[in-house]
Amino acid sequence: MAAAEIAHRDLKPENWFVKYDGAPSVYIGDLDRATNQRFSSQAYTGTFGFQSLEFMIGPHWNTLKGDVFAAAMSMLEVLFVPRLAAGVKWPFIKLWRAILDQRTRVSPEHPWTLEATDIEKVLLGEEFAAFLPGMTEALASVFAKAMCAQKNRYTAKEFKDALLPLLPLQLEAEEC
Repeated sequence: MAAAEIAHRDLKPENWFVKYDGAPSVYIGDLDRATNQRFSSQAYTGTFGFQSLEFMIGPHWNTLKGDVFAAAMSMLEVLFVPRLAAGVKWPFIKLWRAILDQRTRVSPEHPWTLEATDIEKVLLGEEFAAFLPGMTEALASVFAKAMCAQKNRYTAKEFKDALLPLLPLQLEAEEC
């Protein structure tokens, strides 16, 4: 989708599925061609907790890099949370809020200066250790760069290229 310059605007685990042939896919119900259309701030912008931080305050919410943030939040849930485990509640809203709080601690007057290292502190911190078992410094670094200030954030391809070598499973490039 990113190669076609299409912003999904609602990436979350509930919109992912696996085809009969085993290839991953994303539900594409509400898309936006980032280069051709701009929607008003009234438009549907995704699911709270998976939205990139710029969705909250800026007119530039409609970006392909906004989807990278949502993909990173989604991948954290997919990789670290047993979806069907009884009693397991993934605190993605709490994690999202911790990142938002970190942003305001770092530079309240310039919120888009949040660096990847600031997000790494959250991902590797004690507060989320129980929910992110197996989070390594290498994984935290990749996820943090996918969730930092938009100007420093990975593109979709850069995120995929950085993340795939660190995953225990290997997908063919055309499947992603």
